[in-house]
Amino acid sequence: MTPSIELRIQTMMKAMTEVILPAIESGNDLAREQGQLMIAHLGLLARHWDKALAYDTLCLGELIRLAKRLCDEASGGPRTTAAAAALRELLHSHAPDGAVPATQARINEVRVALAAGIDHLVRATEVDSSAAFHAGSAKAILDHAALQAWRDRVWFADAGMDPERAGLPSIEAMLTGAG
Repeated sequence: MTPSIELRIQTMMKAMTEVILPAIESGNDLAREQGQLMIAHLGLLARHWDKALAYDTLCLGELIRLAKRLCDEASGGPRTTAAAAALRELLHSHAPDGAVPATQARINEVRVALAAGIDHLVRATEVDSSAAFHAGSAKAILDHAALQAWRDRVWFADAGMDPERAGLPSIEAMLTGAG
């Protein structure tokens, strides 16, 4: 029998809690702290693993929309237009028709490629974009960042560090747009 992911994570947490942490000498505070951090991260992984693909798909979909918007609105000199063309080519090759890839590995690959393309366009914008595109792209990027920051807060609310976590929706609600 192959153990499920849930069982494997629970087993790792149990090993950390019942065997490894008690074996760390009492004066080794850093090792104890890191062990407790490992247990906390395993707990988050246990709660997230089955939602990770949906979360990453949602986030990449928004990044694709941002990249398309930036390409559609790009105007200015040769550096800006070349960077927009390169980003458009990345979109065409990695996310044709705005489609998000179906596997985690491809999602990560496309996210990294598009983020680099957007970064290249932002840098070109500082050189020779039109004033309208400079302002519009900054707003589009800040709007995207605000939405992603909110999503990240929801995703990590179970870590207990967000002072306003009680007012955040569940991960399921966020993923379905009900949050």
